[in-house]
Amino acid sequence: FLSGLFASHPPSQERVDANRKRAATLPGGELFRDRYLEHIALLKHDAPAYQKQKEAQAALKEEKPDQALALLEQALAIQPNEGSFWETRGHAWHQKKDLDKAEQSYTTAIQKTPNYFSPLLYRGMLRQQENNYAQAQTDLLASHALLPNPASAFYLGESYVAVGDTETAVQYYKQAAGSQGELGQLAQYKLAVLDLAQNPNKYISSRAYLGNDGYIKVAIKNDTPVTVGGITVQLLEMQDRYNASRQIPLQGKHQLNAGQRKDLPTKIGPFSGDAEAGDWRSDVATAKVVENL
Repeated sequence: FLSGLFASHPPSQERVDANRKRAATLPGGELFRDRYLEHIALLKHDAPAYQKQKEAQAALKEEKPDQALALLEQALAIQPNEGSFWETRGHAWHQKKDLDKAEQSYTTAIQKTPNYFSPLLYRGMLRQQENNYAQAQTDLLASHALLPNPASAFYLGESYVAVGDTETAVQYYKQAAGSQGELGQLAQYKLAVLDLAQNPNKYISSRAYLGNDGYIKVAIKNDTPVTVGGITVQLLEMQDRYNASRQIPLQGKHQLNAGQRKDLPTKIGPFSGDAEAGDWRSDVATAKVVENL
């Protein structure tokens, strides 16, 4: 950009001479070359270690934990204080199913980088795998406090389910359920299992409307990613905005696949128009998850 600018608008020789004279009157500066070299010396020293870690991560993707461990030994010989090297080492031991050594590596990573979320997350997940729920919660809560993320939220939900605190579990599953991918779908499923029976209307939407034949119909739709069965519906005749004068259960139990809609006929009617049928509302009374992931 500058070269193009000067090419089209070249400075005059008079301006160049004036700038040179001005520059000669200004105080001299320092380049701080030595200070710069001193600051980048550690980065240059550690660069091969980070390359070894990168190769170790590639080895783990190919499920070669022994190769990864050998590479990480080389990285740690160069820079033993880098927490991410110890965390990756924990992944390698975990892949080898040596959970004790994996936990030791994660613990060292936490000691090296106590304010970083991921080694706490992985140690918490590992402790949960070992059914050590109290210590798992401590790690996962600490990780979530440093950086709220879907993984810590999901596994916190799991840990609270394990100790019987489903109310708290639901709150964490809700946080994880908003994420994309497999973990988000699994959180939605867990959430549906826990919360759907108590609050079916949150997951199975329903709407009463006037059919072409003049009778009330009810549209129900499964808004969850799982199959839901045991769905029962009732019609409410409203006497005002908040109170129903009577409830009429509809016969039958229904099952809906994920995202499926179904229209249910009723014997309420016939009505001449929407205004006459406008006092009727629908309500999902029961529902339960019938599909396991």
